[in-house]
Amino acid sequence: MTRALTAELGRFSQIGIVSAATMFALAKRQLTVKEIGKTTGADYVLEVAVHRQDKATHAFAHLVDAQEEVEVWSARYDLAQTSSHDELTGVISGNLFQVLMKHAAGPPAIEEAVQRDKLYLKAFYHVERPTAKGMVVARRLCERLLAAEPDHALIRETLAWVDFHSCFNGWSSEPIQAFRRAGDGARAGLRCDDREACLHSALGLAETYLGNLQTGLGCLRRAVALNPNDAECSTWLGIGLTYAGDLEGAQAAFARATLLSPDYHPIFLFRGDAEYAAGNYDAATASFDRFLMVLPEYHWARLLRAASYVGIGDLKSARRDVSFVSRESPTLTGKHVDQLQQARSPEFRNKLLSRLSAAGLPWK
Repeated sequence: MTRALTAELGRFSQIGIVSAATMFALAKRQLTVKEIGKTTGADYVLEVAVHRQDKATHAFAHLVDAQEEVEVWSARYDLAQTSSHDELTGVISGNLFQVLMKHAAGPPAIEEAVQRDKLYLKAFYHVERPTAKGMVVARRLCERLLAAEPDHALIRETLAWVDFHSCFNGWSSEPIQAFRRAGDGARAGLRCDDREACLHSALGLAETYLGNLQTGLGCLRRAVALNPNDAECSTWLGIGLTYAGDLEGAQAAFARATLLSPDYHPIFLFRGDAEYAAGNYDAATASFDRFLMVLPEYHWARLLRAASYVGIGDLKSARRDVSFVSRESPTLTGKHVDQLQQARSPEFRNKLLSRLSAAGLPWK
């Protein structure tokens, strides 16, 4: 299991992994977590133990901050519910990545982010918690990093998300131009490293939003093939399939993402989009509710929830959401929404805009 987890975690280029052989050697010395971290230079140590009791077998995973010697995350897995050893290691690694990155990019770390290797985490922090001001800061950080390291592929992906968040929240007035810029940035990153899964995802989303659905799906599927245990990649594939009209395939992709990382909040935004497209407005509203519990000021989620409210006949709630968005982001108008959704069918766009207009969203 140690070797398998080392291999699976190694797929996430954002983190460095100590080799299994090194950990086996250290285990024989019975070092503390802090001593292991100091010896290897690791920031975190993942401990996994398998216990058998009667006929039940469980695996317990613990992620420990090596410097502070405090547990960051833990999970218990029933081996009877996993179909294979590979599935178990995939689920552990898929859950772990989001937890690790969010902890590493948390507020205490960000306050000390003055060294170059910490600036990426600072940009990641803002992209995970998008605000209008945060996107300005994130773009400035990314441009600073690229000036020093032009081949830093992950920064290109982060910049793409600055554009995506800015477009869908009304913080950018030119969605088409921003989608093209995101795609160009992802291609530039892939020229440096064509096996970077998150860059294939970013390019796939850019192509999807521009209406190049088959090209976009090809990129999104490539990302999943490169890292099948990344909940992000499965989530982005789900929205690509939603745009392409394959709602059953989209829900399968979201189910996979949920298995890998149950609390990964973007799943709920994009699953809600798929439910809305299928006409399941109650389910769509519930998904948007889950997403907005984490990011209550994400304007695009509120607009989609407003349209879902109209679909179930709750005009009062729809108007409340649209009023909030119009007050906080006046540029997010019907005309802007139409540009955002250019890749969707005319029928979908017309129905969406009609419902948002009924809820009070101005055309321009």
